[in-house]
Amino acid sequence: MTDKADYVICSKPSYISLDCPICDEHIEIDWDKIAGAFGEGEAYYGNCGAIMCQNCGHDIELGDVEYD
Repeated sequence: MTDKADYVICSKPSYISLDCPICDEHIEIDWDKIAGAFGEGEAYYGNCGAIMCQNCGHDIELGDVEYD
């Protein structure tokens, strides 16, 4: 019998989701737009800048990131 190897399933991000702290609207933004605006590496690690809420138009500063 051969030894077993643990493995990781790698996935590509498709979008980010958040709730606007001003209007409380749930927002989903395409990952390519975020990565293009802030850089792939910066978007992965958080605190990379601000985006505009698609509902109320206010700037939302992106904070810590959680990967789901």
